[in-house]
Amino acid sequence: MTLTKEELIDGINKSLINSNQLIEEAKLLQLHKKYPRAYTLYQLSIEEVGKALLLIEFLLFDFGNKEKELELLKNYRDHKIKTHRSTGADYLLAYMAKGDLRKKILDNLESQSKNIHKINDLKNYSLYTSFIDNKFVLPSQGISLSHVEGIQFYAEIRQEATQNFFESSMEEFENLSKFFKNIDIDTQIKFTKELLNNLSES
Repeated sequence: MTLTKEELIDGINKSLINSNQLIEEAKLLQLHKKYPRAYTLYQLSIEEVGKALLLIEFLLFDFGNKEKELELLKNYRDHKIKTHRSTGADYLLAYMAKGDLRKKILDNLESQSKNIHKINDLKNYSLYTSFIDNKFVLPSQGISLSHVEGIQFYAEIRQEATQNFFESSMEEFENLSKFFKNIDIDTQIKFTKELLNNLSES
């Protein structure tokens, strides 16, 4: 199949809508102290943001490339890749932030990028009885309020940042697409990271 621009935009929009709905439902669980499942929904919300960013990146960098489209559809189903791609929203946030907040966001981004497997494990711990350090552990024993509050912060700001970027970038899609046409996404991320680090140090 070949995805059209309209289908991709629809997928982005629906991923972001679902991300927001998952956050709202997680808040209800959190309010009633159902911390493990609240954690699950916040993490799923982050993965939905990752899906939206995968689609946005494809539109801007690789639209019309059949090989990249097949890679996109594969990555769209990979939980760890979606979690990793969601950190792309942190670059948007770091660019808008200043001083200590920018440094905090970049430090956390670096940490999360290196611990995707651990993040995925925590999602599993929030759902299933697990076997950790030679003992069985219930989700309620492994996931605390502090876990939930930490992930809530990033679920909310990533959803909002990606939503805002999506709305503004689609208005200038043609110009952005031309600008990014010959730029590799990973090279661009590396450049952006170096730029933000330099800004933080100045």
